[in-house]
Amino acid sequence: MYSRLTVFLFACLLFLPSCQHNIGDMFASKSDGPVDLHYGPGSVDLHTATNAILEMNGKKGQELPVLSFDIHYVIKRSGSRLAWTVVLDNRKSMTSSPSPEPFYSVSFTTDAKGRNMADKVRHEVPGKDDQDLGEAVLSDIALPLEKVAVGDPSIPLSAKMLKSKDVEIVLPEPSPAYVFDGVKEINGRECYMFSYESKATVRQNGEEYPGSMRISTVFSKQMLPVSGANELTMNGPMENMVTKLVGSAREITAQDKAEAEEKSMRDLRTALKRAPLQQVTEPMTFRYVPASVRLKVESTLLVGKKGETGVNLPFLAYVMRIDTAEEAERMAWDVGMSALKLLGKPVKLPHALGFAFSTDEQGRDIRDFQDNTGTKVLTVADIQSDFFIPEGAYKSGDVCMPVKMKGKSADTQYDFPEGQGFVFQGVKQVGSMRVGMFKADIDHFTARTVKTGAVRHGSLYIVRYYDLATMMPLWYDGSVVLDMENSTLTTFAGMTRIMD
Repeated sequence: MYSRLTVFLFACLLFLPSCQHNIGDMFASKSDGPVDLHYGPGSVDLHTATNAILEMNGKKGQELPVLSFDIHYVIKRSGSRLAWTVVLDNRKSMTSSPSPEPFYSVSFTTDAKGRNMADKVRHEVPGKDDQDLGEAVLSDIALPLEKVAVGDPSIPLSAKMLKSKDVEIVLPEPSPAYVFDGVKEINGRECYMFSYESKATVRQNGEEYPGSMRISTVFSKQMLPVSGANELTMNGPMENMVTKLVGSAREITAQDKAEAEEKSMRDLRTALKRAPLQQVTEPMTFRYVPASVRLKVESTLLVGKKGETGVNLPFLAYVMRIDTAEEAERMAWDVGMSALKLLGKPVKLPHALGFAFSTDEQGRDIRDFQDNTGTKVLTVADIQSDFFIPEGAYKSGDVCMPVKMKGKSADTQYDFPEGQGFVFQGVKQVGSMRVGMFKADIDHFTARTVKTGAVRHGSLYIVRYYDLATMMPLWYDGSVVLDMENSTLTTFAGMTRIMD
């Protein structure tokens, strides 16, 4: 029963988000003359959620999460029409395990009023929309043809969602619709306000449960979401019980995305650490398969006198994007870097950071190197250590890759003991991914300054995890310790996949 009511609440909100803040503190009244409602191009990412609150004998119970998922809308102009793409993902419910994968994806076109839908294509996705949530959030998106004034009924509530074979929600009006509440200014932006409030009766299995429904929503002038909230209350289904379903949706902000990315990276690192290591006794091979990934790269420096703790300094951080494709029996690479920070402070650059090149299936034999940074300071030697993978077949315990430090463009030459390098540890299973683990643990190497001939001594410890399906990195983590004259310089470096 709750799942059906949840679908109805989302249908009532159409694709409007909700916020937890007090909207009244943010807006000022504007002109409330008749307005012409129409959709405009834009995009929005929403997080929707419905919670249930049960009251028994007047005592408020615990708020229980029923269902949540994310909705992604993109609306573009296509000639005289609008082209829509809608994707639903990141579903969590009280009856199933959380799943980040898309479970509904559709594209279609409409006119500016959301009418005359055409070219509708339902796309294949990994998940299954067993509650018809996708159709629910798209039901009755048509806007009124005529202008609406304050107090006018405007956008109709979804009639098709008021009744199913299991549940029927009865409202007093024959054709319920949102009331237009006027034009308001919210944080400097003119928005349209709508609301609906009514008594409601929920029918199920021949029983009727009286209640009420309240909805408030806010659109931008392009009819893209700003804020809103809804609540369905009914007396039942048990005696002396009041059930409240509180639906909300809110725009996913840049901060939300950043926090989600950080959490996904923490969860990935934790999962990789905890997953048991499986020994590989039969030699296996490794090759790149075309893929697109994003990774967060971070490095810090620890400088201190020998025997002392020292001071940690954030050195470099950025987001790396890697796109690969097959090209004439080779791999074509397009690598970009963004969100650059140096010494903990954002860096504004006049040029986009990136480079392109091609390799064989093991990331070797780099050709056609193209520096797109605008600086022309990168060379093949600067990047070759980041992208090559084992060449040949290996089992657990085999040394499969040398350690290479960047590079010829620097003034330092690194010498590692012969026969030491990355050792293939084995395979871990993380969710649906088979992950290869590689480790380099070298307790002594030398670093010689080319110009002066000065020699430093150091040690390193590096662990790398790869998705064996594509050989794209999942997590690199390590440290390099270099002894100076009277101090020690330790570089901590990490690279973690952002699981989009």
